[in-house]
Order: sequence, then structure tokens, then C-alpha cells
Amino acid sequence: MSKSPQIDVLDLISLICLYRKETYKFERHLALLTFGLWVIEPNDFKFVKHGRLVGAAQIVKSLVRKDERLALSAQQRKFLENEFSADVVASALLSPPVIGPFNEEIEQRRSELELAGSIAESFLCAPNSKLHTKRPSLNKAIHFIANGGYGPTYKFAPATVKKQWVNYVVTTPFLLAEHEITAKVIGLAPDTAQWLKSTSALLEQTGGLREYFGVAKSIQEAFLPKLDPVSRQRFQFVQFPAQTISAPVEFEPFSDEQLKIYQSYLAPKY
Repeated sequence: MSKSPQIDVLDLISLICLYRKETYKFERHLALLTFGLWVIEPNDFKFVKHGRLVGAAQIVKSLVRKDERLALSAQQRKFLENEFSADVVASALLSPPVIGPFNEEIEQRRSELELAGSIAESFLCAPNSKLHTKRPSLNKAIHFIANGGYGPTYKFAPATVKKQWVNYVVTTPFLLAEHEITAKVIGLAPDTAQWLKSTSALLEQTGGLREYFGVAKSIQEAFLPKLDPVSRQRFQFVQFPAQTISAPVEFEPFSDEQLKIYQSYLAPKY
């Protein structure tokens, strides 16, 4: 579950952080876009691929605007060959996976992403225990959030939440990492006029991007031991480049009131 065989997240991170060089111009821009869309839809390759194509189209538009003749350099020709193959363009035109503007598509997923992040955070804040019955669990997290553990109570169907959790569990370290730093890498819509400029500015902050992935790595390292062995095997979590240095981040333990809510969970009896 939660595997993305067609998206090499390790390579995307390596390129974004300049642990490897671009093979053609603007490849790094598209790597950052691809990564951000993967975090939002880790199991929908068509959504991610379509967003990348839209981003590539924005780049072409900017090149044409700068030079109407568009005398292509070898680097630009390689960019077009890689990003605008006949199969990619035909697939996008015949079966576009996105109905509305990307910023609307992203916004529609916002509540699901926030809920997944809150579930992961509850794992990180819950007390450790060697006893199986007292270990953090998805059911306890849902009970905790539904009963106001993080503020206002939410109304949701546990079965729906569990399905969403399966979809987002591997990307939650990246969702939580965004709360810890100023660089924002998730949620940049490729069909907006400012996408290319915003991405270019963000890519100049190589140190901030490396810090972001270091925080995400640290969160993942803290999160994995909280999961049961079956879940750790079931989900394919991200491998980070060897150069990525963990940037420790503290998650405060539950307050007494929060702990009371968390421990009030009663497992169903069958």
C-alpha cells in the first residue's frame, strides 16, 4: 500500500536539494512541483503527472514570452523531449484527471491532509508503552480527535478516516514538517500565474529546503517506532538521500486533559 513505483521520491529530494545536478534546464522546478503534488496525492500518479505537464507548459509559455522566435538551445530541446512526449500530451488531452483549477483541487483535499497530519501528530505526542494495549493506535487517534483532543470536535465516519489514513500515512512527515519551517513546498498550484516565479524564489533557498527535508526525516524517524510492526511493513515510507541530515523537532506530550481524552478510548469487544 501507499507505493509510488512511478515516482522516485528519493531522486526528487536529491534534485531539489542539489545533491545531484539537473540533466536539463527547469528539471529542478518540475521536481519540486512533482514532490508537492505527490504529498497531496501519493497514490494518484495521473494527478501528479498532469500537474507536472501543466507546470512544464507554464515554463514553455514563459520562454515564448521572452523570445517569440524561441530558438531552442540543446537544454531546452531536452526539456521539451522529456516533458512533452506524444504519449504524455495525448493522455492529458484524452483523459485529464483534474476537473477544475489546481488550486481548487488542492483546497478540496486540505481538510483530509490536515486530519491525516493531526492523526500522525497524536502518535508522536502519545506516551510510549511496551504494553500492546497502551501503544498509540489509529483507533485511539480517531477517538482523541473526534472528542476534541485538538480543539473543536469533528464529525466524521471512522471508516472514511481510515481510508484517508491509508492514502496519506507515508506523506504525513512532510505535512508536519511544513509547520516547523518557513519554506512552503506543498500546495503550489502549477496553473497559477505566479507558480514559476514562486518556485524560482523557493529554489534559491537551498538551505531552507535541505532543512525542510531534514525535519521531515526526523519526524519520520520518530513516527515509525510508534507504528505497529504490521503497519511498518505494510506502508513504503520514503528513503532519504544519504546527505539529508535529521533536524530534530520536539512534539510536546499530551497535556493532562488531552491524556484523559486519549486514555478514555475503549477498544470494541467482539
